[in-house]
Amino acid sequence: MISKKTVLVLGAGASVDYEFPSGDELIQKIIEFCCGKPNSSEVFNQTVLALILHKYFQDNGTEKTPYECYKIVESFRVQLANANPRSIDDFIAYNNTMGFDIVGKACIVLVISSHESNSNSKFSEGWYRYLWNKIYDGNREGMKKNLKNLTIITFNYDRSLEYYLYNRMQNLFSMTNQETGKLFNENVVVYHMYGQLGSFEWQQRDSLVNNYEMIDLKIFKNKDINPESIDFDHRVSFINSLPQKIVASKDSKEINQRLEYLLKLTNEIKIYREVASNPEQVILERFYNADIFFFLGFGYHKQNLRCLNPQKIGVFKPFYGTTYGFGKAQIDGIQNDIIDIFLEQRGAGPDKCYIGKENSSQYKILDYLKHVCDLN
Repeated sequence: MISKKTVLVLGAGASVDYEFPSGDELIQKIIEFCCGKPNSSEVFNQTVLALILHKYFQDNGTEKTPYECYKIVESFRVQLANANPRSIDDFIAYNNTMGFDIVGKACIVLVISSHESNSNSKFSEGWYRYLWNKIYDGNREGMKKNLKNLTIITFNYDRSLEYYLYNRMQNLFSMTNQETGKLFNENVVVYHMYGQLGSFEWQQRDSLVNNYEMIDLKIFKNKDINPESIDFDHRVSFINSLPQKIVASKDSKEINQRLEYLLKLTNEIKIYREVASNPEQVILERFYNADIFFFLGFGYHKQNLRCLNPQKIGVFKPFYGTTYGFGKAQIDGIQNDIIDIFLEQRGAGPDKCYIGKENSSQYKILDYLKHVCDLN
């Protein structure tokens, strides 16, 4: 049962139970995704990214050759590998010129999509099941009341939680897609602070529809535009000729549709500077009116915390949160940031910040909710 107006703020660690990468792991996977071998044929991913970037430049009236776009992808990979940023969106925020923002967002879409397609097998485990048991305590009307008290704000791009809750509702109540969608949309509030990989068909949103499966890139393996072997000396001319090769291909229409689709999905992703300048008022109101806050799997980066309180309003409510893997000095810093960003404006202090207390650093999310502070 969820009797208080509760806000769950989810970070990358909240999806780790379902085989999604943490912040550092996502950066590494993006680097690997972009990592081609110029003297071999293993350049497929860079070519796809270069085509997405080329289309973006075309749509915006910027003159860039496909090979120039290809080189931007490679520069993005090298610079990211040497930057050691705190998060991928942090890197994009400081490098949003030269097309790095489009390459980075496209990588996020393609990497996270591959993990969405593999997450189903883990849904019987982890903390989602615990949350569902709090939401549904044996009564459908009670479930609605519990959901009305729950606001989920996630800094993750994946939609695993929505997919999980939707499927539990549909299978428990034996409802059609339309019926389940109506029940979900009227009661569940999940807000992606930095955007997401499109929307499900049953979500009532002005967003691109994207099913919960790995994005299909097979069309780009067409032998007309992706031969098995490309001599390195001819790579520049080959990549520059790709637009003409696509036009001449028997799959030309499908390839262009897929590129347009990928670019639209890429544009669904945001970075914190975009969010900080344009927060959604409805979500902020639910945040400010909450009775209790839980930060789960969160990294507590200052820019993310500030996105939650752009109006700098004092929030005189208790803050709880996991700190698995954090040391004492780090926790002291987190507590100071929470007090500074949320509590100090109302004269509150450490007595409202329970993050890092009661030996919470030894607990992952599920054990934290069992042993430190229960949702109630």
